Amino acid sequence: MGLLYIGSVIKRAGHNVTIIDAHINKMRESKLISIIKEVKPDVVGITCMTSEAFYMRRLVSTIRSYDRNIKIILGGPHISSFREYEFSANPNIDYGIIGEGEISTLKLLEAIQNNAKPSGIKGVIYRDRDEIISTGEPEFIEDLNTLPIPDFSLIEIEKYFSYFGTAFNLVTATDRIYPLMYSRGCPFGCKYCHNIFGKRIRYFSVDRIVEEIRYVKERYNVKEIDFLDDTINANQKKLIDLFERLKTFKKELIFAIPSGIRGDLLGEELFDLFNEIRLFRVNIAYESGSQEILNSAGKNMDLDRVIENTFKIRDVTQLLGGFFMFGFPNEREEDIHKTIELMLKLPLHSASVSFVTAFPGTEYFPMAVEKYGLDRVLNHLIKYDVFYSEPLSLSPVEPDKLIILKKHAMKRFYLSSRRIAMNLRDVPNYLSLIRNGMNVLKLAIFKNVPY
Repeated sequence: MGLLYIGSVIKRAGHNVTIIDAHINKMRESKLISIIKEVKPDVVGITCMTSEAFYMRRLVSTIRSYDRNIKIILGGPHISSFREYEFSANPNIDYGIIGEGEISTLKLLEAIQNNAKPSGIKGVIYRDRDEIISTGEPEFIEDLNTLPIPDFSLIEIEKYFSYFGTAFNLVTATDRIYPLMYSRGCPFGCKYCHNIFGKRIRYFSVDRIVEEIRYVKERYNVKEIDFLDDTINANQKKLIDLFERLKTFKKELIFAIPSGIRGDLLGEELFDLFNEIRLFRVNIAYESGSQEILNSAGKNMDLDRVIENTFKIRDVTQLLGGFFMFGFPNEREEDIHKTIELMLKLPLHSASVSFVTAFPGTEYFPMAVEKYGLDRVLNHLIKYDVFYSEPLSLSPVEPDKLIILKKHAMKRFYLSSRRIAMNLRDVPNYLSLIRNGMNVLKLAIFKNVPY
């Protein structure tokens, strides 16, 4: 969706755009290069998460070997966090786009076209001879309605409906899912979280969201809408306004919030609307079972209120999932056991445990650098796989112990007869259930699995 938004904006401005999704097409590097040779682009833009950084570096090196005149732009979460460090480590990148990319990418292309330096474009990193220059923090798009509905002619959309596991939502009700964001940004101060969309939350209008939903439903027979906002319920009134309008689709669509909501910001009116719009799946970001740890992490969430609301949500939705984290600074083993016990007592169908990871740009990064040194932290993060790598623990609990505790938590959670019965009864898509069951079996083989 990120590439679609950027591609649609720059196509609307008159540029020729080709989107290549190597993941969904299972492309080898040689196939990617053959497409680049065929298209003959002036500019190649690559989006990249940190876990993909090694592959990205190899790809840009190959592109540079093929044609030294192609300008290479790197965007996505990795460059937004690593910035000058990635530029120093990767001489094949010409430009980096920090944060929200639609407008800054368009302006950068205009600068490249005019053979001008992008010094006046906020949120860009570039080279000027041997010097790496950053133009500062990006300017966020104030009116999201100025963004076009994505131009789906840029992709083979049917592949995304048929490709198992494409959706962010691990347990989907259908295979015709459309991911959507009502808002960008998050006003809360969690010390471990990214800041790609800024701290001031901005919204599409309800009319615009309804228009986009109606379009994809009628044009592409979409049956499920998954909202992927950072915190969709940060403003309850805004969410109520949206859900009131979504009632018109209740006989045609189902909805899910797989990216997680803040569980202490829910009122009775929202519970009623959850039921009315057929919100079949909700994930709640609990993070910790210790109020003390939540406070020290900047989450400042009322845990008792979250627990109370969890049981209310369970009454008005079909499936309920939870996000948890191990390895907070100052988190003792007894705090982790509180989190595990919370996981087990809640009426959840699924649970995900992540290790606290100190990425650049977060408040935890300086703590990791102080404990391990800059080079070790950066090298670890570049090689870090969120599913299988050992964490660089900020906690007094050692990394090996964190992994053991995660395995223990996952086994107790998913091998519970009550949990198995709940999933057999409630999961609408048994392919999803089989996939999650396979992940549980992997616990016996791998030290660390995603779910």
